[in-house]
Amino acid sequence: MNGVVPVAGAAADTAAPADPLARLHTWWNEARASGAGVPDALALATVTPDGEPANRVVVAKRIDHAGIVFVTSERSPKGRDLAVHPVAAAVLLWPEPLRQVRVTGPVTMLGDADSDDLFAAHSRLSQAGFIVSGQGQPIDPAGLDELRRRTAEIAAGSGGLRRPATWHGYRLRPTAVEFWSSDPGRAHPRRRYTRTTPDGAWTVAMVQP
Repeated sequence: MNGVVPVAGAAADTAAPADPLARLHTWWNEARASGAGVPDALALATVTPDGEPANRVVVAKRIDHAGIVFVTSERSPKGRDLAVHPVAAAVLLWPEPLRQVRVTGPVTMLGDADSDDLFAAHSRLSQAGFIVSGQGQPIDPAGLDELRRRTAEIAAGSGGLRRPATWHGYRLRPTAVEFWSSDPGRAHPRRRYTRTTPDGAWTVAMVQP
């Protein structure tokens, strides 16, 4: 069975919640409450149009029953990746207690209303930065100084700032979620949830450390 042991009977009822996203939300809230590390840091891996892996750390804006939400420009490298290959893998790592969650699945772009809400939740300076920046595009030091100046100028202005049409929220809708937690004897508990579609039923199994 390649190290995979299905969870059954009482153990499944007491140790394996039926919904991994509810457990992920709980772990995320516990990490945020601990004050340790950067609990919202999400290592997000995409696939380039050429089929190469690409990874970076983004901010997890929301974790709910539907998945993990992050934001970016559709013209950024990851935005272009997702336009061609709308799938991603992500990792959340928290130091206290030492836990890791791996998530994979398709990615969908959120609608305008949700994206507007996510934009509005940022500080005015961040909003101005989103408006000014050609995210991921080449720039020289002088250009960076000009970008800072324009960002500060827009932020200092009056009136509300409008979300750029190319800036969106995205949701990673998991088809696989794996929970790992540290054990002093190296018997690290690993519990893997999988389903064939983002709306399907979950199957859960324990995996050897």
